[in-house]
Amino acid sequence: MDSPQYPEGRVEVRRTGSIIIVTLIGWLTEELTELLQRQIEGELMHSDSSCILYDGLYMNDPSLTLTLLMQSFHERMNERIAKSAIVVPGYRLAFLSRLAFGKHEDRYRVFYNDRDEALRWLGP
Repeated sequence: MDSPQYPEGRVEVRRTGSIIIVTLIGWLTEELTELLQRQIEGELMHSDSSCILYDGLYMNDPSLTLTLLMQSFHERMNERIAKSAIVVPGYRLAFLSRLAFGKHEDRYRVFYNDRDEALRWLGP
């Protein structure tokens, strides 16, 4: 079964306590990825260590280039990120998420369609 396509790319970044919630919708471009990184970095500067929830339930599979851009960003911000949870609708996005965030296996986890469980894992 094919996943639905959401053509309009959009990113939203907001903080709820110690958790930065990142919502990814549609097709991400390099420009949107750079905007996303600036917004997350701004939020990460507000505390010594934060958790990030990446909600990719309505995101189209990104290109390998964008995946590698996120990998580089996550490495650069590594000291400020306590844990990352990535919520995905299927195996392709899960695979790309593991490429982007998988270097620190003890500090990230991929969740299939379960945003609530991801938030519980990130919680205090």
